[in-house]
Amino acid sequence: MIYRILLLFYITILFGCATPLRDSPEQLRSMTSEQGIIYGSVIIRFREDNPTFPRSLENLDWYVKVTPIEGDALSSSDRSIRIKSNGEEVPIFALLPAGTYEISGFYEQGFKPNVKILTRILFEVSKSSRTYIGRVVLTIPREIGTLDSILFKRRPADITIEDALDKFIEYNSHQYTELKSNEIQKKLMKN
Repeated sequence: MIYRILLLFYITILFGCATPLRDSPEQLRSMTSEQGIIYGSVIIRFREDNPTFPRSLENLDWYVKVTPIEGDALSSSDRSIRIKSNGEEVPIFALLPAGTYEISGFYEQGFKPNVKILTRILFEVSKSSRTYIGRVVLTIPREIGTLDSILFKRRPADITIEDALDKFIEYNSHQYTELKSNEIQKKLMKN
């Protein structure tokens, strides 16, 4: 019981100030001259590593943490998005203050102890613009060894940035009709 209370406390501290990276179409339409909109997606894929005493990382809840690194962008709170590690792509639609941001980590909340993968994936939000930042593909072992490092020191996660704008528009334009316009610029994240 105490462990669960401590886990809830940790989750609240880690993500308590975080707001989701899934703004509604109405929120996106309220962009000011000091803000920009980013579009993108995140997906978790697996590789086979055959660890000793394996523990599965499939079908767990992961969180992607986005933090500002330049300017006052999100001085009081970070943004995050929840991803299920089942191979499903999760879209990002966010209205953010202009500035430079980083995806600073992927955190899993159901594992004991929690798994975290630290990253430094950078992207820019320009004033009064709508920008596609790409698809982040995180490839991790399907299972990790019980005795292995929780930070994947034996073989780190593989991170790639893909340009999947056409597919992104195809899958999301029914809800976000502004995706059909030609006003979206492409500036992919840097890993």
